[in-house]
Amino acid sequence: MSAKDSSIVNTDPVTGQTLEMTVSEIQTPTHEGAKELFAYWESRGRDFVMGRDVPSRAISRLTKNLNVLEPIGAGEDFRFRLVGSELNHRIGREISGMRVSEVYPEIVVKGFLGSLNKVVSDGTPVFQHVRVIGALGEVRRPEVVMVPIKSPDQTATWVLHGVFYW
Repeated sequence: MSAKDSSIVNTDPVTGQTLEMTVSEIQTPTHEGAKELFAYWESRGRDFVMGRDVPSRAISRLTKNLNVLEPIGAGEDFRFRLVGSELNHRIGREISGMRVSEVYPEIVVKGFLGSLNKVVSDGTPVFQHVRVIGALGEVRRPEVVMVPIKSPDQTATWVLHGVFYW
């Protein structure tokens, strides 16, 4: 499926209403879960490794909010390697193994890929507020934290993506 094909989050899985997403970058996390994830990442000396640091007992209460994305090619797309139950629930289905372009609308994909590639190339975190708007107004308002994480074999940089709902 390409980014031009229909994504799976164009409609709310419960109400069926059309959804629109807007994303804005923020300087620091404000949601308590997002702050906790970022503090844990910083406490590890920013040397994060999939399988060693995530999953971890220290942040086990956040596991349902965590997702891991692997770049495909030179960052043309990313694949969801691990998806927490919270994102699967909000989207309405299991998305592990899917590409970002298969999950989100094209307009969202462009910005999301830009942020994911920034995390991978710069090795720096990205924080975002997201508004999901339906026919009757705001449906969800998650806060997102994206930090670099090394692949299990430590040969590639992936992205640990935390989604925390207000």
